Amino acid sequence: MGFAKMLSALRVGFTIGSDAIPGTVTDVRFEVAVSAQSGTVQPREYGYAVYSGGSAVAELSGQDEVGEDWQRITVSDAAILSGLAAGLGEVAFQVNGPSSNQALKMTRVRMVVEHAASEGGE
Repeated sequence: MGFAKMLSALRVGFTIGSDAIPGTVTDVRFEVAVSAQSGTVQPREYGYAVYSGGSAVAELSGQDEVGEDWQRITVSDAAILSGLAAGLGEVAFQVNGPSSNQALKMTRVRMVVEHAASEGGE
């Protein structure tokens, strides 16, 4: 199932064309399947960064404790949506984990984009 990688940082890129989303983008969030290599990783030991065109637009700290069982973490914040207001052409999501002790493992990173349909189209 996907890739399992111990990490201190992992960056995943996404590109969505400007004509691919009808209407207005109302939310952008990231869903991450993650577990600890061993033991428990505390929220203060990792964080997330969202980039647009190579520039950081949002930096968030971890909110959930991560144990050895696989779990899905949803990373969502108003700063992500506002930072990506210019477009979703060159988006990158980075997970920053501990470089020693209990490292993180991941199998999936997914970007979810919600939108409101535009009104009055032909």
